[in-house]
Amino acid sequence: MTDPKPNQLPAGPKERIEQLIELLTRECGELTEPEKKLARAVVLGEWCDLGVGDHELLSLASQGYCWKDWGPHRTIRARMIRALCLSRDAQEQIDSAGLRLMNARVSGTLDLAGSHIPFDLWLVHCGLDRDLLAQDARMHCLGLPGSHVPRLLGDRLATRSGLFLRSGFCSYGGVYLPGAHVGDDFDCSGGRFLSDDDRVFALAADNLRTSGNVLLTDSFLAVGEVRLNAATIGGSLDCGRSRFQNKGGIAFAAQGATIGGALNLGPRTHVVGEVRLIGTVIGNSLNCGEAHIENEAGLALVGDGLKASGIQLRHGFTSHGEVKLQNATVSGSFECSNARLTHPNGDALNLSGTTMDTFLFREVATKGTVDLTRTRIGYLHDSAQRPTWPESIVLADCRYDAIHLGSCLDARGRLEWLANHDKTLERFLGQGIPPDPGPYKWLAGVLRKQGRERDATEVMICLGWRRAFAKYRQRQKKSKTLALLRGIPEFMYGAVVGHGYAHFRPLWWLIGMWVLGTILFSVPAGPTMQPTQGIALREWSQNSVTPSRKPLPPWQWSDANGFVAWFLGHPTGGWLGDYPKFHPVVYSLDAFLPLVDFHQEEYWTPIDGPILSWRWIVKNVYLPIHIAMGWIVATLFAASFTKLARHE
Repeated sequence: MTDPKPNQLPAGPKERIEQLIELLTRECGELTEPEKKLARAVVLGEWCDLGVGDHELLSLASQGYCWKDWGPHRTIRARMIRALCLSRDAQEQIDSAGLRLMNARVSGTLDLAGSHIPFDLWLVHCGLDRDLLAQDARMHCLGLPGSHVPRLLGDRLATRSGLFLRSGFCSYGGVYLPGAHVGDDFDCSGGRFLSDDDRVFALAADNLRTSGNVLLTDSFLAVGEVRLNAATIGGSLDCGRSRFQNKGGIAFAAQGATIGGALNLGPRTHVVGEVRLIGTVIGNSLNCGEAHIENEAGLALVGDGLKASGIQLRHGFTSHGEVKLQNATVSGSFECSNARLTHPNGDALNLSGTTMDTFLFREVATKGTVDLTRTRIGYLHDSAQRPTWPESIVLADCRYDAIHLGSCLDARGRLEWLANHDKTLERFLGQGIPPDPGPYKWLAGVLRKQGRERDATEVMICLGWRRAFAKYRQRQKKSKTLALLRGIPEFMYGAVVGHGYAHFRPLWWLIGMWVLGTILFSVPAGPTMQPTQGIALREWSQNSVTPSRKPLPPWQWSDANGFVAWFLGHPTGGWLGDYPKFHPVVYSLDAFLPLVDFHQEEYWTPIDGPILSWRWIVKNVYLPIHIAMGWIVATLFAASFTKLARHE
């Protein structure tokens, strides 16, 4: 850009330039050629570029801190800029385009505190020797793209339009904007906010208010803490493709902030230090896709009480340190997929007390505990085959309305999930503690609501077995014998009625014992059964050697007549007349069922024999077991329907 020569200007602008130069000379002393050039540019509404034609160093954008070497031909006194901005007489001569200075060195402290500037102020690729003071200033727009400043102090600064600290802007002493009010975007994309002192903030903008967006993107770099606590942002807070660094401390904080749009901590954002979002309210979602947060000594991301329509920890999200989102409220989906969460000595993901509509947890590698204590979930969505949950997980009082149909609904896969919960509690509370029944009951209830009655029953049966084994291990510490004696009834209870939840399993026991008894009571090794009545026994003893007709065992049935003959019973021929015939099928059922009389057990009994012989085993070992099992099965069968046999 070239400046018009004074003799080429219309009479009006020429006079205004002369008046402005005269006014500035009275206030600042004799003006240098660069300062006169700036005076002419502000009257004409043009850019004043002091780098044009300079063969030494043209731009801060490519030369870093080179402005310190710029000579007088590229230097503007801060006092002269202050006079342009604060003097009412000077303001009358300035074009509505405002003050636009490029590639200049500003010497001295630029003090605009308390000023009211009715035009834009742009310092592009400029180097300021000292601080820029803008406390309580009011201006249309402040733009410092590519400029370097030791510190920017802008407490309660207000701009009608935007505030631009972007495109290579650099502060190496901190930018302070508490209580600032920005009418449009607060744009720091590509800026560098550096602080070598732990007590100095890189960017402090507590209670910031803006109706636009806050942009900390495009290679934004902050060394030191960035604070936006209690800020009110009408648009989105975008931190994608940026780097925050404050090792061992808070790198980024927006506690209590209200964000109308989304809060983006990704993609490709790298944070060294803690991200603190306690009590933050986000109108849209918290997106941490492809972000990398590193704070191994403590918290990586903390958002207790956070409210958002969604949270995404996905697409390669990585955290070294605890991700802690206790008592958060997510009205939409909480997605944790294709992520890596690492905190070996504590919680990798803590969602205790959090409420969410959908929880998607798939393809997540964890080192540490996933804590879902008191979590409230609408839809639980994990892997389709078996849940890929971490080995360390806490599900105490975790409640979910339904399991997504695309997830694992098989009881075996879900029981592995609950087993990890039990192991985690044992690791924290000690070995041998009884399993927490809450997660089992809740899972069974959800499966039952979704029509998976068999899987729900299997879950509750598994709870019963795990309780029984836990009690057995506890008793073993005191006495192995006592543990065995007290454990037998419990194991029998589980085997027969599934700890009160397998209602019809006793029917299978009944059928099995009935068939087994029928076979044992009818297999001949010589005569097997004998009458119980005295006269019948004497007659049977005299005729048992040559009975009129032998019964056929089951394996010798050759036709239907053989089956009928065997089923109807052993004939007595003529030796006893009307004495009840022996029916092995009926006898087995009569001996097994208590309180039921089929008139077989009172008339027939197995034959005794030498110790350990087949007859001796049937009479003295099997028959008592057969009768006792009948009482046990019948009692537990009835109790299972009245819920008396359940641990509720």
